[in-house]
Amino acid sequence: MNDLNKLLLSKILFSSHKKKLKGSFILISLVVMLLVMSQIFVDSMSEGIVKRYALLGSGHIETSVLEDVSSYDFIEEENDVSKGSALAYGADEVSQVVMLKGVDDSYFKKERASVINFNMTDETSTLSNIYISKILSEQLNIGLGDKMAIVADNGASRLFPKLCFVKGIYDSGYKELDQYLIFCDKLLLSKIYNNNLEQHKEIILNDGISVQTATSIMNNDGINAIPWYSMERDLYANLLTSTQTLLIVFLAIALLSGFFISSVASDLISSSHRNIAINKLLGLSSKKIRWVYFIAIEIVTLLSILCGMILGIAMSFIFPVFLQFLAKQSISSLSWYLLTFDINIPIRKLLLITLSLLTVSFLSVYLSLKRANKIEPMYLLNQD
Repeated sequence: MNDLNKLLLSKILFSSHKKKLKGSFILISLVVMLLVMSQIFVDSMSEGIVKRYALLGSGHIETSVLEDVSSYDFIEEENDVSKGSALAYGADEVSQVVMLKGVDDSYFKKERASVINFNMTDETSTLSNIYISKILSEQLNIGLGDKMAIVADNGASRLFPKLCFVKGIYDSGYKELDQYLIFCDKLLLSKIYNNNLEQHKEIILNDGISVQTATSIMNNDGINAIPWYSMERDLYANLLTSTQTLLIVFLAIALLSGFFISSVASDLISSSHRNIAINKLLGLSSKKIRWVYFIAIEIVTLLSILCGMILGIAMSFIFPVFLQFLAKQSISSLSWYLLTFDINIPIRKLLLITLSLLTVSFLSVYLSLKRANKIEPMYLLNQD
């Protein structure tokens, strides 16, 4: 780039069009920041929901209790659990269909402890201990230390009633899961269901392998391994559809932002007829002038995208504090959303949004700047 080109570039960026480019910079940065925050929020919340279902509902993978999986180094934890459906009765004859899940004392140590909070009572009882969720406690009007009746069909053509002691109340932060899940000792389920008890092994994987890969490896070794998304098909389909739909929406917004950048280029050309004509008199060709304007606009675009990305990622780590505040306010319209989750940066999706915006901006700006060809030095004479 020769001195004349550099002078023109400097004039565009720092003098004649400084205010217009500054306004464009702020607007594009805000749009990118909101897109980045929204994408991070959606992906992080979806992963938080998946994590709770995997850790508390079914594990990442489920196998028979008879399978020996101790040789796999990608398994973080394995637990033998039992399940059975029942009807839980609370105060004033309020009832709720629930899932009884029998676990041992080590079930909530390690990774599961990071997604669940317990409030326990020091009281003891000769009755079997159960642990219900906060939302179920509110629905049934049952508190810590209260007695709760459970009625189950044990498969022997008769109902099996059982009076239990509410030893603890838990909260995972996701009421869609909590509302039907009751934890108890495996011995209680053995008493209720006898030979009809559903038992299996829950497997938690480490971060070094995907559920799909681990399932494939185990199935190839002759183990009937079932991934969590096969057991929660509706949930998986809803999350997949939601994240893909939102990504398409965000891409559409990014594309529209790219076309907005072309309007910035058109505006610059419209207000720079005299300067363009002068530079042509000084010896610059239309091609070189277009190239300088293109560089100027794309410098602003790249800087605004970079700024928006940094602000969006930074705000994403601050936003959970606001969500935790909302969670404590017990706002009914938000009660069924997961408001406490770890922030994960979906790098590929953010790059896809960024590249889409840049691609559209390059093409639209290039087409807009073709108007510079039509501006001739005779324009100056006509103006005079």
